Amino acid sequence: MTQTKRVAWLAAIVGAALIGLLSAGLLLFGFILPLIPAVDAALAAVLIAMVGLLGLGFSIVWVVMGIRAVQGRPAELLFPKAWPALVAIWVLIVGGGFLLPEAVQSRPVFAFFHVLAMVLPALALFSWSLLAAGRASRLSVRQVVVMATAGASSTTLAFTFEVVALFISIVVVIAVALLVPGGQAEVDRLLMEFERWSQMPPGMAATEDLIAVLGSPVVIGVLALTLAVATPIIEELVKTLLVAVIGYWRRPGLLTAFLWGAACGLGFALVEGVLNGGMGLGATSEWLAAVGSRVPATAMHILTCGLTGLGWGYFWQKRRRWMLPLLYGVAIVFHGLWNLSAVGLISASSVSVDLLASEMPQFQAAMAVVGVILLAALALLALTGVIVVPLTLRKRAEKASALPVSTPPSEAPAA
Repeated sequence: MTQTKRVAWLAAIVGAALIGLLSAGLLLFGFILPLIPAVDAALAAVLIAMVGLLGLGFSIVWVVMGIRAVQGRPAELLFPKAWPALVAIWVLIVGGGFLLPEAVQSRPVFAFFHVLAMVLPALALFSWSLLAAGRASRLSVRQVVVMATAGASSTTLAFTFEVVALFISIVVVIAVALLVPGGQAEVDRLLMEFERWSQMPPGMAATEDLIAVLGSPVVIGVLALTLAVATPIIEELVKTLLVAVIGYWRRPGLLTAFLWGAACGLGFALVEGVLNGGMGLGATSEWLAAVGSRVPATAMHILTCGLTGLGWGYFWQKRRRWMLPLLYGVAIVFHGLWNLSAVGLISASSVSVDLLASEMPQFQAAMAVVGVILLAALALLALTGVIVVPLTLRKRAEKASALPVSTPPSEAPAA
């Protein structure tokens, strides 16, 4: 190992250790916060503990990996076969969370159940991609950790741009609504509704009020423009930035480029799953729904990032460079349809079933049905794609390597 690489690994160890200390502090603060008198922040304490626990896990992996690198140990190839154990442990964790009293979900100790419930299926899904790719992919543990960390870190950059996109979407949708007959009245109604909500205690809004807001064309338009258009464009770009940068020097093969992108999607999905899945805490049924929905959502991130990474593989190999914008576009459309179906469910299915036939407009009911069907189809495609795509790339690589290479006459050996 050169001196430059040794210094870089030492710096990585120090940085990971510092982040680990910060994460451990967050985890400890999550356990201390509920003990502070006159502070009602049970859910916030659990979320803080979850972030600290996830960050601590990443830090430990980096420190161990860095120490091995400084010692001159070669990078171990990753070919996981333990996915059945991951799935079995996940079932036990989810079952344990189901059996625990709902009150435990408001305590920081539940962060361990929640983080494992999100991490284990994600690792199992990525293991399926690696198994489909075969040992010939020669993907090392270090490569996976680096790419997964890049994907996890990109959540901050993506969230920043998405907040800006949200405000732009609000301005655009309101501007369009004001040009449509009745749009001014709808905007005024929403403003009055939000003002009334701001004066009410948290959780006091009636279900009918929620239906009225989520069923508004203005709200649906803002959600659709933000989640189905802006979010996929932003996320599918920033999640795989490291693949683009490292590919400039390494020139990875197509299969490796896909797996690099998939690892970035894995890291992004871990952070998003822990945080978004945390919104279901407090009720066992909602938590189970959040845990279950994150499995196909993680597969979606792994697949779309893998496709974008594959596009970068074509680009850096200077083979059909037009595949980069094409595969990036496919990832955007897939992600956008996924979020669009979620918008339909948010707007139409966030109320109790007994209100579906009596008080929910037929349009909202239709949105719920279409959203469920579309989301189910996309989930099936995502779960299948994380296996089929690397398997197809592997078979193509094996077929290409088996073809005889013709020798030009000028280079033919003399008789």
